[in-house]
Amino acid sequence: MDIDIKKLSPQLTNDFINAFDKPSFFSNPDLSFGCYCTWYNWTDELESERNKCDVKSRKCFKWNLAIKFIAENKLTGFLAYANGSVVGWCNAGLKQNYERICRESKWWTELNNAEIILSIVCYVVHPDMQRKGITTALLKAVCNEASRAGYDYVEAYPGLNEDGSPSYHGNYSMYTKQGFEIFNHNSGNTIARKKL
Repeated sequence: MDIDIKKLSPQLTNDFINAFDKPSFFSNPDLSFGCYCTWYNWTDELESERNKCDVKSRKCFKWNLAIKFIAENKLTGFLAYANGSVVGWCNAGLKQNYERICRESKWWTELNNAEIILSIVCYVVHPDMQRKGITTALLKAVCNEASRAGYDYVEAYPGLNEDGSPSYHGNYSMYTKQGFEIFNHNSGNTIARKKL
């Protein structure tokens, strides 16, 4: 089976949205409810804005926000395709663009102003396509793009157990096979980095 990895762009917005609109795309249906992978970009201001919406608008808030963030290059990452359909997604971008990482000390470390870090914050793979190497293919695409774009490091936040904790961050063994090492371990949260 051929897997095609494409960098998310405004031209692929519909593919991204359509994947997140399908409950079957998620092995854990709790993750699919209104997510659109905006959680790490979430701010108190956005929460306040969403709370001011009426019920109908509130349901579409993150849907619209994801479209806006993709257009602004704030929601970035890679889509995996098989037979022309999206079967996987990896949310990866400039660390400082992820408001939640910047706020939460368990994932944040002081940056050397000269260092440019690409953070991997989420993977989603269709349940029927899991354990077929899609997450690893996405990880390789992220590392290749980060190297091409001049990043100094790729950073991820895996669980240390073999099956990942939580699973949407990827498991630690997958990262070690790609040359990542533990950079920091804080209160049960791990930062793994690969120097490019």
